[in-house]
Amino acid sequence: MERAVLHETLASPIVEQCDVLVCGGGPAGISAALAAARAGARTTLLEVHGCLGGIWTSGCLSWLIDYRNKTGIMLEILERLQEAGGRAVTLDGRLSSAYDVETMKHVLDTMAVEAGIHVRLHTRVVAAGVGRHRRLRHVLTESKSGREAWAISNEQP
Repeated sequence: MERAVLHETLASPIVEQCDVLVCGGGPAGISAALAAARAGARTTLLEVHGCLGGIWTSGCLSWLIDYRNKTGIMLEILERLQEAGGRAVTLDGRLSSAYDVETMKHVLDTMAVEAGIHVRLHTRVVAAGVGRHRRLRHVLTESKSGREAWAISNEQP
């Protein structure tokens, strides 16, 4: 009985070339994509679920952990979440660590659009290819569009 099948003859079309390719739109992924796009890089974010945020949203964590005294993008997310009415308040009027998952989705989507990030949801990364100096050259994905390749254009000598 065979244990694996190897298909070396499959050709996957390159659908996009970008400077920065982020695989996964969880807290770290969305932050990395925002930082790259805001620095001027053509940025694509691939996410297997139907929304950005990872454990914050599709995982329905709805409780912020280790967020106090954070600056930068985390602080901006917290401020936007509060402005949108997505942060819970304790009985004595203090901001809680709890938040509304749907509001978090909206905040992250808005920030991604404003930064010019190309977001592709429902897209699973299935393989990666490296070039010289073991730098990532491309990834292969599978989605309702079939198998596709995404190329990173910033490989340096």
